[in-house]
Amino acid sequence: MHKKYSGYLLLALAIGIVLFQYFKYRVAPNFNVNELKLVTAEGKAYPMTFKENKLLVISFFTTWCGSCHQEFKEIQQAKFKNLIPDVDFIAVTDESLEKLNNYVANYGYDYIDFVHYPKNVADLGVHAFPTIYIFNSKGKLLFSKVGLVDWKDAKWLAQFKA
Repeated sequence: MHKKYSGYLLLALAIGIVLFQYFKYRVAPNFNVNELKLVTAEGKAYPMTFKENKLLVISFFTTWCGSCHQEFKEIQQAKFKNLIPDVDFIAVTDESLEKLNNYVANYGYDYIDFVHYPKNVADLGVHAFPTIYIFNSKGKLLFSKVGLVDWKDAKWLAQFKA
């Protein structure tokens, strides 16, 4: 009889571990965007502004993340083709300013503000990259996701109202 309950207990424990890992690494955590203190690549305070009739996308990334780099290339192409004209992009990393500046110098994306978060992004609950947030012009969170977004799909983005 004890073996039967031990099996159920082990199963419940395994399910609990899987759910914990899923929510830790695959669900974008909530945080107050107005309390996000960022700095520019030069080390100066970066003002968080929401512009009228524009969406704001914040993407947490790391310089070694291949998916992040792919996402930035897609954003660059979509902005160049004017598929997503009413969107501002901020890419946030907690890596050193030196790594951030090297990344920007190597890739030079025109349509993305690359900024530094001086604390650990894990303190915000961000554990996987890219982690993406879309805010309207009033600062209201409209969408969040861990993983890539298809920025070439203007119809997908059109569902969000600035």
